[in-house]
Amino acid sequence: MAKILVVDDEELLRELVLEILGRAGYECREASNGPDALKVIEECNSLNRICIASFSSDRLKKVNNAYPEVCLSMGPKEVVKLLLASFGLYRKKIPGNCLQIPIYQYGIKLVTQRFVDYVQSIDLKIHVWTINDVPTMQKLIDMKVDGIITDKPSELKKLNSVN
Repeated sequence: MAKILVVDDEELLRELVLEILGRAGYECREASNGPDALKVIEECNSLNRICIASFSSDRLKKVNNAYPEVCLSMGPKEVVKLLLASFGLYRKKIPGNCLQIPIYQYGIKLVTQRFVDYVQSIDLKIHVWTINDVPTMQKLIDMKVDGIITDKPSELKKLNSVN
């Protein structure tokens, strides 16, 4: 049976989720915040099996300082720098191992074939979220993105089996 780490700062919600998962037979651990969750993950020797994402670039920097071996998804500041770098307008090293982005952010189209090709050319993975319609899933598969985050995995699975 799978082991699940439940992380939430709301104790009541955490207890409810733990109870439901426990009844389903899952072995669970819990943490009330990110730093405590990372300690549990470290205790389980699983730091090499996770990738941390956050909308806070500052929070990602703190994680990187404490756990430099952990995979980090780029935060908003890093994504902007990477976009600028793809046009040759930013030349410094950008921290992060992958990026998980929407197609559009603040009216700017991020996921273009040119950007996907650039990201992959520098050995980064690009995952696009949250994609729930089949035509867009197909377009992203055709663009060869590395991952699609969806609320409809059965639709993506059907589409993937055809390709």
